[in-house]
Amino acid sequence: QALAIPATMALSIVPETGEIDKMLAAAEKKVYEGDFKQAAGLLDQLLKKQPKHLDALDLYAKGAMDAGMTPLAIKILKKSISIDPRTYHRWMNLGQLQGGLTALKCYRQGIQCMESELSAFKIASDQKQMRQISTEIASAYASIAELYVTDLCDENGAEKECESALKCAFKASEESAEAHYGAANLRFIQGRKAEAKGHLGKSFEIIKKQAAESHSGSSRDEGGYEHTYNFRLSVTELCIEMGEFEAASELIDR
Repeated sequence: QALAIPATMALSIVPETGEIDKMLAAAEKKVYEGDFKQAAGLLDQLLKKQPKHLDALDLYAKGAMDAGMTPLAIKILKKSISIDPRTYHRWMNLGQLQGGLTALKCYRQGIQCMESELSAFKIASDQKQMRQISTEIASAYASIAELYVTDLCDENGAEKECESALKCAFKASEESAEAHYGAANLRFIQGRKAEAKGHLGKSFEIIKKQAAESHSGSSRDEGGYEHTYNFRLSVTELCIEMGEFEAASELIDR
């Protein structure tokens, strides 16, 4: 038998829940308007009432990241992860804000969380979610590969680790623009320019396709996403280095 909630308690719960939702919506609006100061004020008030409100913490972290307040974003993400360590996007965001071995650990934790989700989707035979999470796993491995040509390039066996990460990326999915960019970058560094051009072209085509789907709304229906400005900028820079000026111009114009 369900426990009865006293009428006075029920009355106090409903307004507070409604107030929290309104504050969260108002803060979200401010974040997307680029007014992080106002958003932070609202979120601080909300978190005083509900310190473990994960949606509020996620929004706070996003706002801090967008505002370039990296130490604050790291602090908030660590708090979110301490509450719920199973959500992969927090680990991935934390990795992006850090470097070296710390970032590597975050990416690996994120991949572990994604692989757990993939197993659940396989049991449920959810093909759409399986494709989406597989692509994100590939992109996460591409982030590891990127570390081994940047922060960790002086580590013993760095090139081998980069190759291994890219192999895992393509095993997860062939439809990751980040994985193809990572392969293009590595092959270009190795002087294997024909292979680099092939991967760069594939990355460019995936970016174009997903941007078109995002603008049409079909990307949301399929669980897709549009790539970040910073990633498109990296692809653009590699296009210029490789003499692919038409592709670079198209990416800049997006």
